[in-house]
Amino acid sequence: MRNDLIPYQVISEQSLSAGYGNGYTDEQETYTVYWDKDVRYNYAAEIEGNSMEPKFHSGDIALIRKTHVNDYDGCVCVIDDIANQRVYIKKIHIEDTHVRLESLNKDTYDNGELIYPDILLENTENLRLIGKVIDSFKPIEIK
Repeated sequence: MRNDLIPYQVISEQSLSAGYGNGYTDEQETYTVYWDKDVRYNYAAEIEGNSMEPKFHSGDIALIRKTHVNDYDGCVCVIDDIANQRVYIKKIHIEDTHVRLESLNKDTYDNGELIYPDILLENTENLRLIGKVIDSFKPIEIK
């Protein structure tokens, strides 16, 4: 095993949707992946989908940090839509009564419509900000 690799504990059975939202579970078991960069984080979860490309890719591990700052407008964050049991990784925009979730992938269908249009969620107690995505990586296989 390489000595320069840093272990990361990834939440099992929970991926972050980079599309239209993934269901979530209360599962808190973890598995270990490795990377060669040391980053302080609170949660790690796998990204599923390509709506956050080109920056975040399906299969990447997102590193999430809880912070006490309330100004997340314009940041890529993990959002828990409790009412609909969905967890997203999206760029967020705080509006008067809503939070708009924006995909970074601006690909369109042949008719010009976005494949991943913005998602508008009511800003209520049923919407919980998990934290800001501070980095992501493809795990390094140990041989």
